[in-house]
Amino acid sequence: WPAYVLGFALGGGFAIMPALVTDMFGVFNTGTMYGLLLTSWSMGATGWGLVAATDVVSNESVASQLWVLLVVAIVGVVVLPLVRTNTMDRFYRGYQLTMCDTVVIQMPSRKMRLEK
Repeated sequence: WPAYVLGFALGGGFAIMPALVTDMFGVFNTGTMYGLLLTSWSMGATGWGLVAATDVVSNESVASQLWVLLVVAIVGVVVLPLVRTNTMDRFYRGYQLTMCDTVVIQMPSRKMRLEK
C-alpha cells in the first residue's frame, strides 16, 4: 500500500503543476515554464534511474539513496522561502522578498542604482 500512496501523491503533484506554473509565472509564460518543468522532471528521473541502476540492490544501497533524497529534500525546503509568490516582489526591478507583509530583502537592479 505505500506504493499506492506514493503514486497518488506524485500524480496529485503532477496534476496541479500547470495551475501552479500559471499562477507563479502568468499565462504568457506558462508554456515555456511548464516545458522546462517537464524536461527537468524527466531528466531527473532518467539521471536517478541511471544512478540507481549502477548499484547492486542491497539494504546499504537503498539506505544511501534515501539519504541522498533526504539531503535533496532538505535543500528544497531551505530554498523554498526564497521563492517570491507576492506579485509586488516578482515585478520589482531587482530582487525583493516579502514575508508577513514586511520587506525582508530589497536589492535594486544595477540600472536602478545608476539612475539614482
